[in-house]
Amino acid sequence: MIEISSLERQQKLTRLLEQTGRLSVSQICDHFGVSEATARRDLETLSEQGKLQRVHGGAITVEQAPPELPILERETEQPDEKLRVGRAAAALIADNETVFLGSGTTVLEVARNVRNRRNLTVITNSLPVLKHFGRVGWNYSCFSGWNAA
Repeated sequence: MIEISSLERQQKLTRLLEQTGRLSVSQICDHFGVSEATARRDLETLSEQGKLQRVHGGAITVEQAPPELPILERETEQPDEKLRVGRAAAALIADNETVFLGSGTTVLEVARNVRNRRNLTVITNSLPVLKHFGRVGWNYSCFSGWNAA
């Protein structure tokens, strides 16, 4: 077998894992002609990079959620249910409270239904929610995502 660099081997290992869904250390050793120690090091490196999940004796593919539709598309899905949930959740919020409203179209419906509250402080990570409350004149804070990697 022709020797390849560890980077190239790890790239091929990742592609092979995507095809099979699961690989054992012994399968990696047989396929690439490497020692168990080398196979384990490759798996650890790829695991640290988030490209696979280590399991006893090998690795499996990393489960990833399907991408979420843009908010403007989701806003029209199940509008009656969102309105009911938004009204019910808003009924739990009283004057003079501090609340966190996350992101999402149902949460935006909550925001639309608390307009009559007085002296509300809203903390959010949602630009649509922030935009909505910017017109109301309450105290609000918005936190954005940050990745230190």
